[in-house]
Amino acid sequence: MWRMRVVHATGYAYKSPVTASYNEARLTPRSDSRQNVILNRVETVPATRNYRYVDYWGTAVTAFDLHAPHTELEVT
Repeated sequence: MWRMRVVHATGYAYKSPVTASYNEARLTPRSDSRQNVILNRVETVPATRNYRYVDYWGTAVTAFDLHAPHTELEVT
């Protein structure tokens, strides 16, 4: 079986500082009989607290929120 690396990047830029940001990322591929996810992570700048859950359709979700003034948010 061959290995693949996928990198995703999204950036948000706000016109003025925002004080709260609530987000959900659905970036994790499914593991099944045809593929196996070895490593997955979602990182943000500025750093956020995050948690993971599986939604109604079985999709892995990384939810994160930021409660500090910011004008940009990077998600990788």
